[in-house]
Amino acid sequence: MTPKQKWLLERLLIPAGILPPALKYEDLKYNEELRQKIGNLGFEYFYLLEQDPAKVNSSPIGGKIYAVHAPPPNFEHSAVENRLLNRITNFIIYRKNKIPPEFSITARKSFVFAKKIGSKVITFHIGQFNHKRIKKDLAILEKLEKRSGITAAIEYEGPYILDYLNFGNYYQQLDGSYDWLTDPSKMINHLDYLYKAKKFKICFDTASLIGCSRPIIQTLERVVSRVTHVHLAGSVPGRDLAGEIDKPEIAEVVDALYKNNYSGYITAEVNGTAGKKEEMQMMIYGISRLLGFSFLQKKTIANAQRHIENSCKYLLKSIE
Repeated sequence: MTPKQKWLLERLLIPAGILPPALKYEDLKYNEELRQKIGNLGFEYFYLLEQDPAKVNSSPIGGKIYAVHAPPPNFEHSAVENRLLNRITNFIIYRKNKIPPEFSITARKSFVFAKKIGSKVITFHIGQFNHKRIKKDLAILEKLEKRSGITAAIEYEGPYILDYLNFGNYYQQLDGSYDWLTDPSKMINHLDYLYKAKKFKICFDTASLIGCSRPIIQTLERVVSRVTHVHLAGSVPGRDLAGEIDKPEIAEVVDALYKNNYSGYITAEVNGTAGKKEEMQMMIYGISRLLGFSFLQKKTIANAQRHIENSCKYLLKSIE
């Protein structure tokens, strides 16, 4: 193993997926089997509110979760006018884990949860903040970060967020465009301008840049000093959201991080299998879990495990 590969294994995380309602705790055994195949890796846990940290700690990946992704925003955060669509979407995704409209509540609960399971970093999407009072939300985030000792990472948005429910109109109302919400360099500059007391760290997501047709390496070089977490390709296990595994950019991202002495975490969300069949299988799995159709789930769980395994092997081989 080369020094570069050893460096990668020391910070490479496997996505634990979206747990209840999409996954059950016992499904984590698949990620544990994957960890044993690939090496001594940790996990990133996609957290939904009101989960019991004791159950997570007693699961197969308990004690190995180094990063937490805070809950995605309740769609009421984003001022979508179709309230009926809001209610339907929130019921399907969150059910008992409904996100309160106040960012402060979400942030506090997320930090408490992350602290109890031993996470080192927690990621918040910029879309989770109330943009009418973003300075106050940033001040809350700074206090929680200091109090907990956990690093907060702010992640910019991708076009799939903007297209979903036509969020573009909402973002345009903020400053005439949505560039600063989808471009990490502009987001950093804007947050520094709004809140001068602290320079927040960011989560660097390649899928969002690919979807916005932004250059990955050039963008990374501009912001690498502020990066504390990286999402490669950006998908839940088994779902090929960006479909960019065959391009050299992913390995180039790892190379660039290595050359810049990057010390944060890297979540391997890339997919090692070509084609859209697997993406459809993962969607079927998610729907089957929500609706309780257990007979559709076994194959898609194993398929997701294989994809993440292929992704990790690809990353290690590509930087020999």
